[in-house]
Amino acid sequence: MRHINIPIFIPHLGCPHTCVFCNQRKISGVGCVDIGAVREQIDATLDGIRGREGEYECEIAFFGGSFTGIPRDELTELLELARPYVDDGRVASLRCSTRPDYIDEEIIDLLLRYRMTTVELGVQNTSEEVLRRCERGHTAEQSMAALKGFWKKGSWIWGKYGFYDAFSEKAKWTLPRYLAIDQCTIAPMIENYRTGLLWKLFMNCPEVKEGLKKLDFTVEQ
Repeated sequence: MRHINIPIFIPHLGCPHTCVFCNQRKISGVGCVDIGAVREQIDATLDGIRGREGEYECEIAFFGGSFTGIPRDELTELLELARPYVDDGRVASLRCSTRPDYIDEEIIDLLLRYRMTTVELGVQNTSEEVLRRCERGHTAEQSMAALKGFWKKGSWIWGKYGFYDAFSEKAKWTLPRYLAIDQCTIAPMIENYRTGLLWKLFMNCPEVKEGLKKLDFTVEQ
């Protein structure tokens, strides 16, 4: 069975920050969110596989903004829009991306009620210095608090290598597999949070030092 993502871009809708590496409006080509256009996009994708539904597993994915930072009425409107597609089986799951400082137990419960199966947390780094320089607007402690919020849901949603790819609290269902691009960074980032090892190794690399010198960057010790 092939997997289809139906990407719904909400560029910076819930995020007050513009990180040094992120311009979602330019990346996605979407300037604002139109609810009517969102429904049309979902319907158009599903119409494209009409008669072959059994060959595909579809997922509605809210990308490009901090989904859980959207004003609650707009957040609920998007979730309500997606709910019928999940309820009638045309869509198998929901996915969103958000910031770790926009996650708490209330938000987690809300997402689970609407059968959100995957939440991508924007934890790019656990070094306070790196987060500050990138102007992420949140701390490593807030990242840990968000992860612990999901951790408290129980060991059935995580395994030997961390959190599973998807789960449904309502159905007590989980997909016991891992997404490699997410999992491969967990152990290094834990170590970087504990000791700063990766940052120290990277900043001591001769090529990095030379590059920073040519760019006229200075590094605070």
